[in-house]
Amino acid sequence: MYATRLITFIGLAVFAQGALANTIWLKDSLGNVCTNSASSNPGGIIGYGGINRDGSGFIMTLSNPAATKPTTGDCATIPTTTTDLVFTGGNVVQNVVPVTMVKAGTGGNSECLDQGLNLSGVTGGATQAGLTLAFSFTGAAGCPHPNYQAPNPVVPTFQAPFQRTVSISTGSGFFGTTLFNGTYHISTQTLPNQIPEPNTTLLIFAGVLGMAGLALRRRRTCKIQR
Repeated sequence: MYATRLITFIGLAVFAQGALANTIWLKDSLGNVCTNSASSNPGGIIGYGGINRDGSGFIMTLSNPAATKPTTGDCATIPTTTTDLVFTGGNVVQNVVPVTMVKAGTGGNSECLDQGLNLSGVTGGATQAGLTLAFSFTGAAGCPHPNYQAPNPVVPTFQAPFQRTVSISTGSGFFGTTLFNGTYHISTQTLPNQIPEPNTTLLIFAGVLGMAGLALRRRRTCKIQR
């Protein structure tokens, strides 16, 4: 019985590492999150959604009631909604690219650290109620970059040259009208085919050992009582 529970726990822990969706939300061109206090989305975010970690199931809900909509900046141009608009499907795909960062190396020299493949953006779009939501992603994060100098005793600030943009428009092609131009945030969780971070792995095994110890203790207690 205890062995079955232990196996189930391990399975759930591993599943949790690869089953979560990656979140996406809209921001203005300066990187500020577009919010509306009356939005039905978490945190009052106007455009909030995500995409499954296997790249399927894109969804984004646009919730921007007119009474409390933003009045300044790019976010003020996002169309208002009387009911939530839910964009699904479309041709939105993930952009998984290799990422590197600068760290302090031997003798104070700056070195380039390989971070492996990371979910860094999405491209494509979806249409709902005459509005088209379109995402783009360009660039690659790597070394060297403008702030990278070696040897250098000071670790330079790493600036990933990613360009994430999003637009909301009506119509299409020559007859289309762009209503909103901004950027977007996307999570960068560990992908299913990557090795979990050491700290995450340690926590999982610590939990497994703890449950095994508890199961053994209960088993001994039962034998003594008998």
